[in-house]
This record gives sequence, C-alpha cells and structure tokens, in this order.
Amino acid sequence: MCRQSSRELAVLTPASRDALLNAIHRPTSSVAEVGVSLALGLRDGMRPRLALMSIMAGLVAFAVWLSVFIVWRSDLWTWSDIAAKWAMNGLLSLVWPDGGGAGRDVATSVPTAVSVPERALHRITMPMVNAVKVLLITASLVLLIMLSMRVYLEVFLMSRVQEQCLKHYSFPSLGVKASVSLNALSSLKMLIILAGGLLLLVIPVLGGVLFSLLASYLNVRSLVNDALEDLATVKERRTIVQAMRLPMLLLGIAVTGLLLIPLAGLFVPAILGASVCHLCMRALVKMRSTVPNA
Repeated sequence: MCRQSSRELAVLTPASRDALLNAIHRPTSSVAEVGVSLALGLRDGMRPRLALMSIMAGLVAFAVWLSVFIVWRSDLWTWSDIAAKWAMNGLLSLVWPDGGGAGRDVATSVPTAVSVPERALHRITMPMVNAVKVLLITASLVLLIMLSMRVYLEVFLMSRVQEQCLKHYSFPSLGVKASVSLNALSSLKMLIILAGGLLLLVIPVLGGVLFSLLASYLNVRSLVNDALEDLATVKERRTIVQAMRLPMLLLGIAVTGLLLIPLAGLFVPAILGASVCHLCMRALVKMRSTVPNA
C-alpha cells in the first residue's frame, strides 16, 4: 500500500505540497472521509481488549471523582451557589449585590419585604437556583471524568490503539520516536489554546457554540502526533494537519455526539483514538501516493 522509503518521502517540493493539499483537503469529501474513519474507528475501538480498557478507565475515574465530590460536597454546594448566582443574575450580582436590574440578587437572597409578589418570586426562583446547582455539579463531575479518560487515552491507551489500527495498513517504520519534550510542548500548546478559548464564553450563546467547536477540533488535533508516531516525518505531519483541519473538526463533533448515547461515553476513548488513527493513516496513504518517487 505504501512502499516509499523515508528518504524519498522527505523530499516534498512546494509545488508537490500544494498539489497534495488540494488532493487531500476537499470540502465535498470531508464528510465521507470522516464517516469512513469513524466507522473504522468503531470497528477497531470496540475490540474486546481496547473496549475493556476504556470501560475500566471510565469506572475508575467515576469512582475517584465521585469520592472527591462526596468528601467536598459542602464546599462544592457553596461554589455552585456562586456559579448559579452568576448564571441567573449576571456578573453584576457578584460585584454589585445592592445594585438594581441585573445586579440585584433576586435568585438567592431571602426577600426582606413581606409583599406577595416578592414572596411569589422567591418561591419560583429558589427551586430554579437549586436545579441549576445540581446541573452544574453533575456537569462538572461528567467533565472531570471525561478529561481523566482523555488523559488516559493519550498517555496509556493510544499506543495500543495505533497497534491495532496498523494491522490494516503497510507502513515502513521510520525508526524514530517523537521526543517526550516535543509531545509535552505540543500538549502544552493545545492547553494554552483551549484556555484562551474560554474567553469565548463571555459571548452569550454564540460563545458556547464556538468554544465547543474549538474543543472538538483540539480533541482530535492533539492525538495526531500519537496516531502518526514512528510512521510519518515532521513535514508529513505538518502537511496532514494543514490538509485535514476540516475533517478533524467534523470528526471531533461526531465523537462528541456519541456522548449523547447512554453508556457510550465509556467506549469513547478507544473509539476516538482509533478514528483519529484511521483518519491520519488514510491521509498518509493518500499523501504518499500523490508524491512522485525521487
């Protein structure tokens, strides 16, 4: 399937690189490419060994974080009260509690007046605040579990996923492993971008959508180096990243959608890793078939 040597593959002229980008990155074929990669990822990610490792990681993460939440339940309830106050009354309620309008703390304070309208408002808003608190705590628990499983995937599971996916391809080994410092630098860069993306949440509604898209893209992008470990040169990896930005975004959105299926989140680490491997490996095959032999 792919027989060129690493010496031949390293020779990429600007013209051939541009032709390669056009060959790989076609918006009309991005959806189909993501669909194939996800289907292959489901096939390999659901292998008994990988599926079991994903399930065990999810159960351990759930037990650990649930224990933490139980131990710190009083503090978490207090912090969630502040978050609920911000969500329901606006940011001004935290810095200007006695102000009017959006800054008035209607949601969490006990009404001092005995008027019927204020009592009615209090009876309506208090259950809403408590519901928001429960939702925030639950969302935080789920997010921490998913982040823990994501770290487990990149640190421990990805090499096994790549090994499983490589059974369907024929790549010459370059004999060079990526340095720990390079992987750490790449991960740090992704975290900085993601942290900066939190500023998008300042924008009502649209900010949450944009941040979700950014997180979906980075969730895939951060695994590219692991998927192509010992398979592609630095130039090839850069070319694939440049060409596959849209497919990576679409794949991230598709995998995020799997979380909406009950219990499917336990299998997401292996499925995500396998889907990224197939997306990158298929791009590498297509890339090397486009570059002429030196």
